Amino acid sequence: MKLGKFRKGQMAVVMTLAIATLLGVMALGTDVGVLYYNYLQMQKAADAGALAGAGKLTGQPDATAAANAVTYANGYACLNGVNDPSNTAKTVCPSPSSIANYTDKILFTTVNPANTQVSMSVNRTLPYFFGKVIGLNTGQVTVLATAAVLPTQSANGIFPAVFNCPTATCSLSTLNFGQPASFGVKFSPTPQCPSSTPPGGNSCAGGNWGWLNVGQGQGGNQLKTAIEGGYSGSVSVGSSLSTVTGGKDGPVNQAWTDLLAEHNALSSVTPSSVCAGNNPDNIPPGDPLLVTVPVADMSTCTNGTCSVTVTGFAEVYLTGLSASGQASNATITGCFVSEVGSQTAGGTGAPALGSLGRPVLIQ
Repeated sequence: MKLGKFRKGQMAVVMTLAIATLLGVMALGTDVGVLYYNYLQMQKAADAGALAGAGKLTGQPDATAAANAVTYANGYACLNGVNDPSNTAKTVCPSPSSIANYTDKILFTTVNPANTQVSMSVNRTLPYFFGKVIGLNTGQVTVLATAAVLPTQSANGIFPAVFNCPTATCSLSTLNFGQPASFGVKFSPTPQCPSSTPPGGNSCAGGNWGWLNVGQGQGGNQLKTAIEGGYSGSVSVGSSLSTVTGGKDGPVNQAWTDLLAEHNALSSVTPSSVCAGNNPDNIPPGDPLLVTVPVADMSTCTNGTCSVTVTGFAEVYLTGLSASGQASNATITGCFVSEVGSQTAGGTGAPALGSLGRPVLIQ
């Protein structure tokens, strides 16, 4: 049987219908592409906000720190293009950008009870361009981001001293030798270690501590340089380091003079006012008196240089540092604080001693 030929004009009708369908699909694809682009922009803004907010956390229940975290999270989301008219973070983002016909809303910004996580959700409503043909007027994208701070697992630029923290019982309370320790409570210097501390001439402050070779070497000028700026290398939980012995009073005293001068050039905050009994919230950004200090079990130390294994990190705000004669006569004053360190990385394998790693996204 012979097939009949198509009549003239039939293909034109088929192509007209096909083209209309293809154009509709392309139009909707364009709107979907716009939605996806805005989803990516909102996710980046939420990520930036959560990270900025988490940077203000202390890991301690603290209403002021939590409020600061929320303000910074909302403010940095605003700086990255989220224009919510109800956002009150004007000090962080005084001149928010806006897009005509686009409506942004920060659905929530919350801090967990432990003050270790910031979560925020952001929504954007935007108009469809081609979807209006089939009755679709607006589309929405909603994103979620959570950032957290964890106890410090490794750090660069650490202070060249070590606090004794027995491995089996290492906690904040064991750092302040013989006394309960609290964040923000100033510890007092004790020039000589009492007989119950580990032997070996390790100096004491309100905790049991000693000078440490974090990579700078044993010399006095090397110790001075490390006190002033921290050692540039990375030290992690599990790192093996050695103590520093001998009299280095000149370099130590000059290092403190230089640190204090750097602080005074940066801020008018009196160092002693920082250690006022509570976890401080007035430490200036970049303050050189806020240092990350390794802790270790020093129970096996004997006279002379000994090797210690880092078990964690504490954050200390220095209010005084001096030396006279042997290393065992060095004294240090300050307080333990709970704060995000300047060059720290967090992890789950370190004790919570106040030093927190830089914020990381977990969602």
